[in-house]
Amino acid sequence: MANRGFTLIELLVAIGIFTLLSSFMVVNYRDNETIRTLKNQAQETIAGMEKIQNMALTGESVNGASPASYQFSIAECAANCSYKLSAVFADHTDVISQTNLKSVSIKGSLQADFSPPRGNMTISPGNLSTAAFEIYNAQAAYCVKVNSVSGRIDLVSGSCP
Repeated sequence: MANRGFTLIELLVAIGIFTLLSSFMVVNYRDNETIRTLKNQAQETIAGMEKIQNMALTGESVNGASPASYQFSIAECAANCSYKLSAVFADHTDVISQTNLKSVSIKGSLQADFSPPRGNMTISPGNLSTAAFEIYNAQAAYCVKVNSVSGRIDLVSGSCP
């Protein structure tokens, strides 16, 4: 009668291969999680711009008054980055919200003013027609491009040119 089963060496080789493959999967999962978090933060930033743009289009009042314009602003930073949505009045500016971005850095800065009632966009400084800023971390980068002529706000994978 022949013995059936695995030798100790065969079991150790199979366990070693399984361990090696499992470690690759864990490393790839962590990298993908970091990239996914970055993309979510970039999309959240675009959602903030679109929110302030829609407020200008609808003429939404802030604290019971109609502002002269609505403003999105983000500044270059290496850590603890955030963007602000503001209402600009003739004599003061009210911050509507400030959103903190987690685990990302910003290259470049942008201030976009949206004027009611049509939501016309003006990019500062210099009244540019297009501008961009980059949201990045160690694994990836996304470029947010803004066009004041068309009012488009685009998210592009990769660094800004």
